[in-house]
Amino acid sequence: MKKPAALLAVLAVACSQPAPNAQKPAVSPTPAVSPIQAASPSPVPSPTDFDLPLSAVGFSCRLPISTPDGHGGFISFPANTVSFDLRAKGLLTRGGAYYDRAFSRWLPVARQAVSPDGKHFAYGEEGSDQSHSARMHVVDVATGADHVFDASTGAWYVRYQVLDYAAEGIYLYTYYEVSYGVALMNPTTGAIHAVASLPDIQASAGNRAFWVGTVNPADPNPLGGIAIQPNQIDRYSALDGSRVAWFYRPSTAPRVVGSDLQGHPIVLVVNGRNGVNDGAYGEEFVLLLNPQSQRSMFSGSAKTVSSSSLSISDSHGTWFGTDHGVYLYTGTALMKVSNQPGYPANGCF
Repeated sequence: MKKPAALLAVLAVACSQPAPNAQKPAVSPTPAVSPIQAASPSPVPSPTDFDLPLSAVGFSCRLPISTPDGHGGFISFPANTVSFDLRAKGLLTRGGAYYDRAFSRWLPVARQAVSPDGKHFAYGEEGSDQSHSARMHVVDVATGADHVFDASTGAWYVRYQVLDYAAEGIYLYTYYEVSYGVALMNPTTGAIHAVASLPDIQASAGNRAFWVGTVNPADPNPLGGIAIQPNQIDRYSALDGSRVAWFYRPSTAPRVVGSDLQGHPIVLVVNGRNGVNDGAYGEEFVLLLNPQSQRSMFSGSAKTVSSSSLSISDSHGTWFGTDHGVYLYTGTALMKVSNQPGYPANGCF
């Protein structure tokens, strides 16, 4: 079955890695002087007919962001000014970037790969050739010490990726055409043991539970591609092995992209055939309160939010980043708060 190129691009981004878990606990930052440059390295696009109007916020804070071209900086509200940190210039990304407030440092990983106390981060790498196995790195943020462990996945060209750096250890998964896992790694010894065999693992739900995509066979017109796209989100608990459906919508491809402060998952729904509007597919952010109750956060053109692959929630609401601006869901509506392309790298502080 053929799909429009726009939808293929969306699904390729969405399926490339699981969405991150809930916001890591904020740690009081260590005083530091950050070298700042005022000029933006990323072009700021002009408003478009599909986009939301730019809105002002009524609070003061700085939102750390990483840009599509690998820089790091801050958007200051309510002035809506952007400053870039030279220490983050050319920031290497392994699925994202994170501003570690515990040490006032930029890290080259997404927030789910950072320990709850902000002292360590982890990432995997494939073997250099078939004579070398994949490895895992656990890095001490304060000293830069890199602890490297052999972490064979069964194929030298497939590495482990971090699903969640939790208090009990580092949850891992593998990705080769589809995400698969889960395993748990001891960050001190490097020992890894299997937790569950779950295809299309999307995010950690906390408390040893995970969000998993699945195909509900009741869908009369499932979205296709390399394979049929998951149209349902389940919650799997490793504590008791239970698996409960939380969201199902036929002819869609839902992905978990974050959670609110209470841990409720936020799902980005590609509406497929039902969302066609002058050649553009519709998309929606949906907050899942429980298996029976959900709330629409935004519904509109896929062009508005299709490049958003993660969100971060804090006391101000939920922040979404895209390649053409930053958005905030306040609990009642989604509004665009900056034209600066970027993705939230922590909460706004």
